Amino acid sequence: MFAKIGEAVRLNRRALLKQDTVIDNNCMALTPTPAIGDPRFLLKFMQTVDLSPFAVAMTVPSVRRGDVEGITMALPPLPEQRRIVAKLDQLSARSAAARDHLARTIKLATRAKQAILAAAFRGDLLGLGTAETVKINARCWDLPEGWRWRHFEEVATIRSNLCQPSEMPDLPHVAPDNIEAGTGRLLPYNTISEDGVKSGKHKFFAGQILYSKIRPYLRKAVIVDFDGACSADMYPVDCSPEIDIRLLHRWLISEDFAWFTAEHEGRTVLPKINQRSLNGAPIPVPPSEQQVEIVRRIEAAFARIELLTEEATRAAHLLNRLDERLLAKAFGGELVPQDPNDEPAEALLARIRQTRTTAPNPKRRRPKKTAAG
Repeated sequence: MFAKIGEAVRLNRRALLKQDTVIDNNCMALTPTPAIGDPRFLLKFMQTVDLSPFAVAMTVPSVRRGDVEGITMALPPLPEQRRIVAKLDQLSARSAAARDHLARTIKLATRAKQAILAAAFRGDLLGLGTAETVKINARCWDLPEGWRWRHFEEVATIRSNLCQPSEMPDLPHVAPDNIEAGTGRLLPYNTISEDGVKSGKHKFFAGQILYSKIRPYLRKAVIVDFDGACSADMYPVDCSPEIDIRLLHRWLISEDFAWFTAEHEGRTVLPKINQRSLNGAPIPVPPSEQQVEIVRRIEAAFARIELLTEEATRAAHLLNRLDERLLAKAFGGELVPQDPNDEPAEALLARIRQTRTTAPNPKRRRPKKTAAG
């Protein structure tokens, strides 16, 4: 069975049904003939077929039955079909295990970053011990000697600079969706005019932090090096000389800060932190010289983790290409050895055709007439 309409056509969604199933009109079922000894062989062949060229209609692309029936395939002898399926299953299992390992590596990399941030804002990254600290929030913890808990408004200022789109049509437009959750990475964006913005937006300037007040648990914040305009659901933030902007940025995307903001989230459908609550949020502030070293160590550790993540992502992409290559080899006769003693597929097909020709046509039963008839 495979999906025959919409985005699923491009995504190659095919599956082997292992029990009687009811499917809707968005799917098409294929039944293998006796010429195919294992349904998995047909499934694996269909995984090599790109159905997108057959898709018709503009709104919801759909694949027609006639187009599928016209697809040709090279048919090996039944024993070779079984060898191909067995070999592909063996290699697919190894590929799946490798893919799972890479996925775990990427997930562990994300957790490692948060562990580094947690260590950074407790002094552990510098190997510092803690001392009894004045706490401005019940959730605060003891900090190293010389560190202080400060309120957000003591070290940063929220800048509201609401302007109309007509005043800045060519400026970059940054919305919460343009910031990757939990990483502080800026994603691709458009200009005000390209996005067709109608409502007022906050104008921001290079050297500020943009912090998304919508769903603060997503930890969306980014340092910008250009002037632009941001959604009214974001706060442009300036730092005081007391704190390094890079350190403040790392704090804003940390799970610890999200933990503090959770107690102030307003509304249940779309959580949001207001300006007053953000200004009252706590921040651990080390001495200036330690801030620089903490930032250096965070960035060095993150660079190593990101390199590992990139390599894992690249390896996963190569695995996908390897799977495609293995399927191509399998149906090109290059994956398993051929045995001259196998009955040729032509002979099998001829026998199937002969059987169909000589088989008696089943007689249709006429419905019994009722007494009324």
